[in-house]
Amino acid sequence: MRVNQSSFRDKLNYVQLSRGDVFFLCLCLTKVKEAFPVEFSEECMHQNPEFVKLLNELSQHVCPTGVSKQVQTDLHQVSQHVCPSGVSKQVQSDLHQAEKELRYEKHPWLMNHILYTELEKLLLEAEIEVLEGAEPQHELEKLLLEAEIEVLEGAEPQHGKQFYSMLQDHFTTIKTGDYLNCCPDPGSKVRLLGLTPEVILEQNTHMQNLPYIEQKLIPLIEEQLSKKCDKLLDYYNSTHDDIGSDLTVGQGSQLPNVIEVYRQKIDDEREQLKKELRRQDAQFKAYYATLLDSMHLLEELVSKYRLRNQSQHDSVMAEWMMMKFDGFCLKIRVLELEIMIETYTFETTKALQKIRDHLDVALAEATKKRTQLQKLLETYQSVGMGFDDLVKEYGRLKEEVENKQWALSELKQSESSADGQT
Repeated sequence: MRVNQSSFRDKLNYVQLSRGDVFFLCLCLTKVKEAFPVEFSEECMHQNPEFVKLLNELSQHVCPTGVSKQVQTDLHQVSQHVCPSGVSKQVQSDLHQAEKELRYEKHPWLMNHILYTELEKLLLEAEIEVLEGAEPQHELEKLLLEAEIEVLEGAEPQHGKQFYSMLQDHFTTIKTGDYLNCCPDPGSKVRLLGLTPEVILEQNTHMQNLPYIEQKLIPLIEEQLSKKCDKLLDYYNSTHDDIGSDLTVGQGSQLPNVIEVYRQKIDDEREQLKKELRRQDAQFKAYYATLLDSMHLLEELVSKYRLRNQSQHDSVMAEWMMMKFDGFCLKIRVLELEIMIETYTFETTKALQKIRDHLDVALAEATKKRTQLQKLLETYQSVGMGFDDLVKEYGRLKEEVENKQWALSELKQSESSADGQT
């Protein structure tokens, strides 16, 4: 807040500052504003002169970024020997040199691998077309026909498939030599069955025809690779049109640069995406911290202002609920009385009275009988424990008498039946 000079004089009567002190504080305030991104008014300067001096002393040892000047100097010295990734520049240089040597050594192998793959693909397509009995639509089949003519003219073997046969045999011989190294150690001289690549090549009867094979296959492989390069260039350059072979060859020679630019663009976008993710993460953390602060503030406001009258509010709500509960109880009682009036009429009351009289008589008789039985039980219990034995003995004797009576009746029946038979 900015105020005029007269207001300063009115407000600063309690601060005893000389003109020299005021001038010194103004200089300190200027240095503080230059060193730190803070808003410090003249009013605050006059109210807190010691704080201004403290900030001035601090500005001599701390950079605007919040790091001490000594640490800033050390970081600058370290940055001269360390890359931003944290690796020393010497190690980074050695790493770049190793990558360069790796690319240099890998380049011939990749070229040979491409030629090997293309040759294998041509042989496979030609074999599939021969097995299917199709017309010679592939360039290799046309070469077979041309080879037949040339072989006939040169008095060579007279079969049209001779070219394909010697090409397949030569390719198989080369592949067989790769399987001889059965030992995992590259420096080992152990070979499968004791064979060497030289021995395998000596068994190839078509070595003298190798120049002829190369002469016929090189243009075909170059054509296939040119088509693939055109397709790859069309993918990376969508504005490319088929406007001439010279231009296509010129653009094809620039294909590595196009791919490198495209790859660099992807790397830049990936780095930008990482920065954006870090920024969003920091922003999320800031939003989360702000949300937590807001929640704490809301809890404080609720506990300070709302909960102060919560007890009174709860008591009023409790009284209201009690009154409402009493009202419901009265309504239920009225409903109960209405149901009883509708259920128990004058005639129903007389019938219920008669039923009650009958039940009272039955209850009196049952009570009297219960009393008699209870007295009898008490009499039995007064006899003691021997009464139970007498009851058991009586039951046993009664059972024996019944058994003997049954046996006598059976004997009488058997005697009467015997007399009748005689």
